[in-house]
Amino acid sequence: MSESLLSTLAIEATMSAILATAFAILVGLHFIQDRLPQKASTLPPLDKHGSFLDSIPLQLPNPHTEPSKYCYEIFSWRYTAIWIG
Repeated sequence: MSESLLSTLAIEATMSAILATAFAILVGLHFIQDRLPQKASTLPPLDKHGSFLDSIPLQLPNPHTEPSKYCYEIFSWRYTAIWIG
């Protein structure tokens, strides 16, 4: 019985280490991201007609001020729909 207890603890410790490592990687990636400078005078004018994605009630980042976040969100929405389907 003590062998099964030791093997269970080893698995739990290993899984906890994996989870902690994955979380640490995500936190590290968050902190090394560069911030974009906010300059209102250099932004291109917004499209007056809008697009299909503008009519959907989503909380998407502004594509002019945060293009990388916007591209990631669009990619996530498309990939999620394909993955679920």
